[in-house]
Amino acid sequence: MAKKSFRDQFTSAQLRAMQKAAGEVKQRLYGFVSAVVDDTPVKDGGLRGSWQIQKSPDLIQDNLPEDPSGAATKQRLFTKIRYLPIHQDWDIYFGNGKPYAQKIEYEGYSKKAPNGMLRKNIARGGQAFSGFKLGSFDK
Repeated sequence: MAKKSFRDQFTSAQLRAMQKAAGEVKQRLYGFVSAVVDDTPVKDGGLRGSWQIQKSPDLIQDNLPEDPSGAATKQRLFTKIRYLPIHQDWDIYFGNGKPYAQKIEYEGYSKKAPNGMLRKNIARGGQAFSGFKLGSFDK
C-alpha cells in the first residue's frame, strides 16, 4: 500500500478538524434550540410548534402545526441542524412566526416565561453564543 502524500494527509487532517468543529457547534445548537422550545409557554402548543430554522427571515412561517410537548418541533429543528454543511459558514435564522411571539419574548406577556425564551437561553450560553443576534421577523 502506497504511503499517503503530504497533501492527502493534510487534506484528511483538515477534514477531520472541520468535522470536529462543526460537531461541537451543532451540539451547542441542539442544546440551545431544545432549551428554547422547552422554555416556550404552552397554551395550545401553537407557539411551541412554530420554532424553525430557515436560510432567510422571509421564510419564517406562522402556520406550523401545534406541538404542546415540543417533541416534533425539536425533531424538526435537530434534522435541520444535522444537515448543516461542514465546509462553509452558516447564516441561519432561528425564529418563531407567531405574531405574538415578540410580545411574550420582550413584553412579559407570559407568567410562564417572564424573561422570554431566547434571551435567557442566549445568556445561559454565554460566550458560546457570542455571534447570535436578536431581531424581529416582522413582515
